[in-house]
Amino acid sequence: MDGPPLLRNEHDVRTPTRVVGLILLPTLALALKLISGAHDEHLGHQHQHHQQYLRQPPSGAFPSFATTITRNLEQATDDAAAAETCTLDCCWQYEPTICPSENAWIEAIPFGLQIALIILFLCLSALFSGLTLGLMSLDKTGLEIVMGGDDPVAAGYAKKIYPVREDGNLLLCTLLLGNVAVNALLSIFLAAYTGGIIGFISSTFLIVIFGEIVPQALCSRYALKIGARTVPLVKAIRILLYVLTAPLAKALDCALGRELASTYSNAEMLKLLQIHVQENVLDKDTAGAMTGALTYKNMSVEDVMTPMERTFMLDVDDKLSFEKIAAVFKTGYSRIPVYEISRHNVIGLLFVKDLIFIDPEDEVPIRSFIQIFGRNVHVVWPNDNLGEVLAELKKGKSHLALVRDVDNEDDTKDPVYVMRGIITLEDIIEKIIGDSIVDETDAFMDNTQEVKVDRVEGFQWARLRLLDSKITDKRLSESEVHAVTAHLQTNHSETFKLLTHDQLTALVSRTPLCNFEEAQREVGQALPNELLYETNKPSDVFTLILGGKVTILVGSESFRSDLSSWSVLGKGALENAAFAPDFTAYVSDGPCKCLRITRADFDSAVDASAVERRSLSDPRLPGSARRLSSTGSVNSEVLNTISELGVSNHRKHTLVTLMSNDAKDDDKVPDSPSKSRLSLRFADVMDSEDIINNGIPENGGEKTLDA
Repeated sequence: MDGPPLLRNEHDVRTPTRVVGLILLPTLALALKLISGAHDEHLGHQHQHHQQYLRQPPSGAFPSFATTITRNLEQATDDAAAAETCTLDCCWQYEPTICPSENAWIEAIPFGLQIALIILFLCLSALFSGLTLGLMSLDKTGLEIVMGGDDPVAAGYAKKIYPVREDGNLLLCTLLLGNVAVNALLSIFLAAYTGGIIGFISSTFLIVIFGEIVPQALCSRYALKIGARTVPLVKAIRILLYVLTAPLAKALDCALGRELASTYSNAEMLKLLQIHVQENVLDKDTAGAMTGALTYKNMSVEDVMTPMERTFMLDVDDKLSFEKIAAVFKTGYSRIPVYEISRHNVIGLLFVKDLIFIDPEDEVPIRSFIQIFGRNVHVVWPNDNLGEVLAELKKGKSHLALVRDVDNEDDTKDPVYVMRGIITLEDIIEKIIGDSIVDETDAFMDNTQEVKVDRVEGFQWARLRLLDSKITDKRLSESEVHAVTAHLQTNHSETFKLLTHDQLTALVSRTPLCNFEEAQREVGQALPNELLYETNKPSDVFTLILGGKVTILVGSESFRSDLSSWSVLGKGALENAAFAPDFTAYVSDGPCKCLRITRADFDSAVDASAVERRSLSDPRLPGSARRLSSTGSVNSEVLNTISELGVSNHRKHTLVTLMSNDAKDDDKVPDSPSKSRLSLRFADVMDSEDIINNGIPENGGEKTLDA
């Protein structure tokens, strides 16, 4: 069971009562039987002794002895008992009665009451003996630990015991005095029935077994439980014996001083942690962190530092161009040392967070940048204590320090300062917790730079622009298009499985960005006026959120949920012509940047994907004809080839959309009245479904498409 050692087996199913019942009761019954037999034997011997003296009086006795021989034996015994100062001689000289024995006061007690007192003294002896070991083994420090532990039952026991245990010397004197007293009384009562060897063996057996071994064994294992339940009795006994025990306790306090708390050195704590791990009380990670916290102050800086040859640094003569800033960003470091001429001459630190003031196009010199911000460096020595260095770094001087040393290996040259490496606050914390701290920007597992971080995919630079909701471009850039395409293919492959990679890229590139401001709600109005989707209202638009936050309300209870970047809405609009959402959506945190794809554009991309797949798989088409334009429009050579082969009808309006290259170069999408008239000569343009099911037909006609 988990917990401090003194809690072990406190809640074992083998309770003290059960153990007492199994061990004590049979043995106690046997002891009582022996005592009862001894009592009967004692009365028999006494009666025989009386008869002998009545028959044979000692020489010198009065003649009246003969006349009193007929006296009742019991009456003579009672008369002798009444003569408190009677001796054997006076009995024979003055009255022929039997003298009382030395244990007459015990014999005057009824036999049943004597047995009850013997049992009581034996129980008190067991109680005092067990509590002496059990309570005194619970030191105050251990009780305080249990009171602050996570076991409420054990904590309750400890709270009851602590006031009694607080004055240890008084408790010790009370228990020992009570134990000695009841043992003495028990011996006196047993001596009234037994003597000699039998008395010695019986009294020793009862006191040692039932008064010492059994109670101490129980109380050592169930100290908290037994101690807590006997606290009222201990308090009562302490009051009764206070007059005798208080002076003794005071003398012990003066002679020995206050009771010392149980404490451990670092080495002892490490051994204690090791034992806890072996007993499965602590896991290895927790024990490792605690071990590091105990040992890090004994380490030096050179045990933790990153060597200079593995330190990323910047030359003060460099400029903060886009490439240089990108190089800094890729390292994942927050502080970069800057050197002049030699890497051993570090003149300052560049904080990556300061780069927010820099425009890469300005290419600001690093020297000017360092002079503006004035980030100084903190210097330590290789032999410095790690605990002292941590204290310095925590004061706010820096989270990075240079490790400086003196190079005096060459006797022909003067000693010079050299940089041995760097040490960071993170390095010290890693040493304390006994594990490496790897964040999302780290390239290596630790400062040895030997084990790289295993990641599924690297950082996509194009997403930096997508996370900025204030960018109001009307279309995505090329890098952003690739990032969005990869996201849709990876996370929503089931929806876009009919589209080829090229057609999905083309669809994303020609879809304009939509920028929405935060929806405004009138006083008393349940919903704002500007809704992206409305419950049970048909919609043919798929939405990809690229920035901002959208709130959706679902069900009759209007359960609320918030969606942010890279969340999607309305996937069913691309798959079902009768799609009507079961939710309401509006912009709750703007500006919100979204990519909204209509069902018509999606169908066009599906048709174009079918054409592309067919053209790539048909050997009758020339190689140059097996390609589509990057804008998603069908290559004219493909159309000419299809026209020569002859095809069936297909969705004319969708093909016109694909054939229009004007939308690529012009941000304005022409209205229906101003659309260009596209006259294309080709045999009936193939229907994508017919291509998949029936293949390319052998003949076709010539038609003109009017947009």
